[in-house]
Amino acid sequence: MLNKLIKKLSIVYLIAIMAGCATTHSSQVAVYNKQVDFQLPPVAIYANQLSKDLQENCQAFANESVLNYCRINQIDTAYYTAQFVDSTLFSQVHEADDSTEYSIAVATAGLDSESAGEISQAALSGLSLLLIPMTNEMNVQAQVSIYWRNLKIKQYDYDLPYVSQQSLFTDPKEANTQFSKSLVSHIIKDLQQDDTLSNGYLTRVLKSSNYEEDLTVPQEIANFNFMGQYIYNDPLLGSVSTYANRDYHSDKIDLYVYPIRNVNLDNESELLAQESKHIESEFNSVAKQLEWTDVSFSAPKALTVTHEQQKVSGLYFQGEYQQKRGEKGFTSVYLFKLKDKFVKFRATFPEQFITASISDIFSKISVPDESVFMKKLRNQGKKHQKIKNNKG
Repeated sequence: MLNKLIKKLSIVYLIAIMAGCATTHSSQVAVYNKQVDFQLPPVAIYANQLSKDLQENCQAFANESVLNYCRINQIDTAYYTAQFVDSTLFSQVHEADDSTEYSIAVATAGLDSESAGEISQAALSGLSLLLIPMTNEMNVQAQVSIYWRNLKIKQYDYDLPYVSQQSLFTDPKEANTQFSKSLVSHIIKDLQQDDTLSNGYLTRVLKSSNYEEDLTVPQEIANFNFMGQYIYNDPLLGSVSTYANRDYHSDKIDLYVYPIRNVNLDNESELLAQESKHIESEFNSVAKQLEWTDVSFSAPKALTVTHEQQKVSGLYFQGEYQQKRGEKGFTSVYLFKLKDKFVKFRATFPEQFITASISDIFSKISVPDESVFMKKLRNQGKKHQKIKNNKG
């Protein structure tokens, strides 16, 4: 009797092995560009809650049958984080880091339905003491939200298979690894296709100033040639254009254009004075990090320039410091207000060599108008101020 049972189990086992060979389960891995010139910015990976619609779909599926199960966020975010790291396409990848500007939040609902075949297979696998693998497949609906500083800028939706196999010879974590590899590959493909993590995309979504198209700067300042423009991802930081000296490459001028963060823009002299103090504070922080000493600033002086046949009042001041190796350094700052933007020049040499040139080229600068993004921020700020004043 025992011999017959062993023979039957052996036959069943061989059939199962043959069936397993005939049927292969593979995750759906999307193809994306792995050879890039520049890495994508740092991202933080989070688990997210299901949207209301997906939560309702999930519950409705579970209510259809006692054999239906909705499995919410069953995969730990560490699996997704590992796949983003392995791609090597991101400059940094963090798990749940609030200091990272971009974040990717993943919510999943696994629609798991036990079929008669799966129940029979489970019984057979149990009889074989897990020598015969037990395979389970379900569809997973994934919602992937892309955030910039807690502002949602994009959502991607996916429907992908999750295949798990249990036996004495399989790693129980392999299914999670394969699914996370599949999902992350689709996310990366879409991020590349839509250029979602670029400042251009952020500009369009937030409706912030377009410094690439709407900012005009001079091609030279005295004997300093324009070397290029850098646009910050953060719309509050704006743009910086760099100019290098033709003869002395260590000398340079940076031209910054960025929105004024204040709610009220009427008191121009007060805005300039506040920003000059902020610039000094920033410089002191940098000097401390670089171990510069004896930092001092001159009192701000007035400077009037012409822009579009109008007089524009600004200020300028000079900073001096001692570098780590004992060399004396200079920073000369010129600050003006155009529309809702600050225009700031910063030179790495004394003011007497640059002041006249600033006046000469200022009329060649044209800045973007107030953006929808900044107008919205200022309106919100005014509302908060009004509420605060009423409470007071």
